[in-house]
Amino acid sequence: MPQAPEGISTFFEWGDAEFFLLDGRTYRTPNRRLTGRRQMFGPAQLEWLIEALKSSKATFKFVCTGS
Repeated sequence: MPQAPEGISTFFEWGDAEFFLLDGRTYRTPNRRLTGRRQMFGPAQLEWLIEALKSSKATFKFVCTGS
Protein backbone atom coordinates (compact mmCIF):
# COMPACT_ATOMS: atom_id res chain seq x y z
CA MET A 1 0.00 0.00 0.00
CA PRO A 2 1.42 3.44 -0.89
CA GLN A 3 2.34 5.84 1.93
CA ALA A 4 -0.36 8.46 2.59
CA PRO A 5 0.61 12.07 1.80
CA GLU A 6 0.81 14.94 4.29
CA GLY A 7 -2.49 15.54 6.06
CA ILE A 8 -4.75 13.03 7.76
CA SER A 9 -5.41 10.56 4.94
CA THR A 10 -5.30 6.93 5.98
CA PHE A 11 -6.88 3.54 5.39
CA PHE A 12 -7.87 0.46 7.34
CA GLU A 13 -9.13 -3.04 6.62
CA TRP A 14 -12.14 -4.71 8.19
CA GLY A 15 -12.85 -8.24 7.01
CA ASP A 16 -12.82 -8.22 3.21
CA ALA A 17 -13.47 -4.45 3.06
CA GLU A 18 -10.94 -1.64 2.88
CA PHE A 19 -11.76 1.94 3.90
CA PHE A 20 -9.85 4.90 2.45
CA LEU A 21 -10.27 8.04 4.55
CA LEU A 22 -9.51 11.32 2.79
CA ASP A 23 -8.59 14.72 4.23
CA GLY A 24 -10.99 17.34 2.86
CA ARG A 25 -9.37 20.29 4.66
CA THR A 26 -5.56 20.32 4.22
CA TYR A 27 -5.59 20.78 0.42
CA ARG A 28 -8.91 22.60 0.07
CA THR A 29 -9.05 25.87 -1.86
CA PRO A 30 -10.17 28.72 0.44
CA ASN A 31 -13.90 29.47 0.25
CA ARG A 32 -13.20 33.14 -0.48
CA ARG A 33 -11.51 32.24 -3.79
CA LEU A 34 -14.15 32.96 -6.42
CA THR A 35 -12.14 32.53 -9.63
CA GLY A 36 -9.84 29.89 -11.02
CA ARG A 37 -9.67 26.21 -10.38
CA ARG A 38 -10.83 25.02 -6.97
CA GLN A 39 -9.88 21.74 -5.35
CA MET A 40 -10.76 19.77 -2.29
CA PHE A 41 -8.26 16.90 -2.11
CA GLY A 42 -5.07 18.03 -3.88
CA PRO A 43 -2.97 16.14 -6.44
CA ALA A 44 -0.79 14.25 -3.92
CA GLN A 45 -3.79 12.86 -2.06
CA LEU A 46 -5.63 11.89 -5.25
CA GLU A 47 -2.53 10.13 -6.59
CA TRP A 48 -2.22 8.25 -3.29
CA LEU A 49 -5.89 7.21 -3.50
CA ILE A 50 -5.57 5.98 -7.09
CA GLU A 51 -2.46 3.92 -6.30
CA ALA A 52 -4.00 2.58 -3.08
CA LEU A 53 -7.16 1.48 -4.92
CA LYS A 54 -5.08 -0.18 -7.66
CA SER A 55 -3.02 -2.16 -5.16
CA SER A 56 -5.93 -3.09 -2.87
CA LYS A 57 -6.89 -6.77 -2.80
CA ALA A 58 -10.08 -6.16 -0.78
CA THR A 59 -13.41 -7.32 -2.22
CA PHE A 60 -15.15 -4.13 -1.09
CA LYS A 61 -13.61 -0.66 -1.17
CA PHE A 62 -15.07 2.44 0.51
CA VAL A 63 -13.81 5.97 -0.10
CA CYS A 64 -14.81 8.30 2.74
CA THR A 65 -14.32 11.97 3.54
CA GLY A 66 -15.63 14.22 6.24
CA SER A 67 -15.85 17.94 6.69
